[in-house]
Amino acid sequence: MRLWPYVVVIVLSFPLLIPYLLPGYFTTQDGGWAVVRLTEMHRELKELQIPPRWAGYLNHGYGYPLFLFAYPFPYYLGEFLHLIGFGFVESVKGVFLISIVVSGLTMYLLGSSLWGTVGGLISAIFYLYTPYRLVNLFIRGSIGESLALVFFPLLFWIILKLHHSPSWKRTLMGSLVFATLILTHNASTILFLPVLGIWVVMHLAEHVSGQGVSGLWGDLSQKYFMLLVVGMLLSAYSWLPAIVEKSFIVLDSIPLADKSAHYLSIGELFRANIGASKPPVTIGIIPLLAGAFGIAVLFFNRSSIKVRKLGIFLSLTLGITVFLLFHESNWLWQLPILGEIDFPWRILLIITFLISLAAGSLGINKLGRVLGVIAAIALFIISIKQIVILKRTNFADAYYATNDATTTSADELMPIWVKNKPTKLSTEKIQLVPSNYQNTGDTKISTYQILSQTSTNLRFDSTVREPVMARINTLYFPGWAVFIDGNTVPVSAEPQTGIINFPLAEGYHKVDLIFKRTPVRIAADILSILGITVVFGIWTFLKKYSR
Repeated sequence: MRLWPYVVVIVLSFPLLIPYLLPGYFTTQDGGWAVVRLTEMHRELKELQIPPRWAGYLNHGYGYPLFLFAYPFPYYLGEFLHLIGFGFVESVKGVFLISIVVSGLTMYLLGSSLWGTVGGLISAIFYLYTPYRLVNLFIRGSIGESLALVFFPLLFWIILKLHHSPSWKRTLMGSLVFATLILTHNASTILFLPVLGIWVVMHLAEHVSGQGVSGLWGDLSQKYFMLLVVGMLLSAYSWLPAIVEKSFIVLDSIPLADKSAHYLSIGELFRANIGASKPPVTIGIIPLLAGAFGIAVLFFNRSSIKVRKLGIFLSLTLGITVFLLFHESNWLWQLPILGEIDFPWRILLIITFLISLAAGSLGINKLGRVLGVIAAIALFIISIKQIVILKRTNFADAYYATNDATTTSADELMPIWVKNKPTKLSTEKIQLVPSNYQNTGDTKISTYQILSQTSTNLRFDSTVREPVMARINTLYFPGWAVFIDGNTVPVSAEPQTGIINFPLAEGYHKVDLIFKRTPVRIAADILSILGITVVFGIWTFLKKYSR
């Protein structure tokens, strides 16, 4: 393997890296919230909440199920960087740095496998510098989407390699990559799966045409199937509870945005200025032309049927994904799976991948290489001038660590029974309110003492002089259980506020409030453990018999 093209990709990514390497952080739509979420992830892991699901510090101390629904892997990676010595801000910036460099390298890996060295470099440059990529990095600050771009070309490359040489090692690697993509960004995975499915079917069809019907469930089919199934098992602890328990949060009933206001026009596809409108999204004239010419080169290649098949694949998938940018596709966005996506222009992430791959196909002939290199250089120069940084801040980690907001744009992860949302930190975690309390000012009838407290566990003892209603300033969500003197008691959400409350009888009591796994969370965790067992089992078997 030649190393110099990989060095070239790293060097060409420097203009994107520099803003992240400078002191402080620049303002983006989601970048600051990513730091706040990382600090919360750190708190949860420090308390041994594994896997992290309940954000007890956020939502002004009332908590909410952040990582039960939000993608966790970027924050796992950020936590690793933090544990080896980086601050929270530097760790989030580090995740973006990794997403830039590694995505360029994985795209070169795929592009060079299909189009050769020059084609791979063209694909990598387009992948790094297409306008939507710059929007994600410097305007939106989407850590999940940015990191997901690492795994698109890597999965395509693994499927390609499995087609040529099926092996269990590659199958396991593909399962790990697929699982990581699922954990990296939910919406990106949903949009990418149909494209990945077409890629798999195309290679299976070629395999079956060579081996006949007997190859329909042959060695290659089995490995593709195992790749997908094991990947789903490994990530089940995250996606299964999110699907089943989504009905308990606001996101299930109230859309984040009006889709009709977020389609693009023909003119917006060709814009060069990424900040010219809201949303500031575009494909760009250079990527569009390079992709179109690349597909044309594939169709007019008469020496290889496989190359023409790649042209069909790219023209089909790009045609469908570009169509999804326009209002005429609104009926498709109402379908059950696509209906989960809030902004139609998110499909630009998939278009970025496909159009970069198509641009690289210019590298398969001499004239195409010349045009491709010119286009890549032009895009590189124009894109550097397009890097938009609104302003830089120099907030310390403590600024983000003490931010107790919800980190969501519309409180979409709030439980549906919360009508009056928390607006500030409560002065008391526990309130013991007498049943016949008439606001006489005498609130010292009962007392309590907190013995221990974490995000998912509150233990206190209380001396109750008359029956009271215990109000815990934590939002109720399925999983919260109350034990009084070791006995389970019913727990409910207070009307309007949604906070936990339960009755306490007269006398001395020891109370435990615990956030437990629901049946679906238990099942999901077991499935993921099963996936880990399968991976280790196959890997051990391979090591043993390869000797």
